[in-house]
Amino acid sequence: MDFGLEVATARQAPAILQFLKQAQQESPFFVIKQDLAQITADQLGRNLEQMAGREDYLMLLLINAKHEVGGMVTLAPWPNLAGVLEIGVVVQARYQRQGLGQALLAEALDWVTNYSPAKHVRLTVQERNQPAQKLYAKFGFVRVPNSEQLVLDGQHQQVSAYDMDWEVEA
Repeated sequence: MDFGLEVATARQAPAILQFLKQAQQESPFFVIKQDLAQITADQLGRNLEQMAGREDYLMLLLINAKHEVGGMVTLAPWPNLAGVLEIGVVVQARYQRQGLGQALLAEALDWVTNYSPAKHVRLTVQERNQPAQKLYAKFGFVRVPNSEQLVLDGQHQQVSAYDMDWEVEA
């Protein structure tokens, strides 16, 4: 199935919310801090409208001809670290291993380089998520020393994780 890349808009909020709920069920690696049962499409739509045009937020979607979301990448300020954006990448299980995560990551890093004043992009990856680690390393992400931590996975189990950082080229 063919996908195009689009910046998320408020009108896509119902499809985005459906995608997020599906991703949460499919993968122990996908973790979202908000309780999706408590978020409405209207609330998400308002949030997307507020994010539009900002230099420190981005949500890109993989959209097919049926307007279904097949994947997404988000960038948002990393808490308490100026000039650092947190990145998250998720692709529906049935579309994984087809280069879609790579396309999302490449597009997001290009946006940071060309449109954002951020100097670093950071993420937290679970130790057991080897495919993601390889993808991030391929793009130049490096492990942050002494960033090992326990996080809750998608099934609310504690797992080992660490941070990885990507520096914007000057």
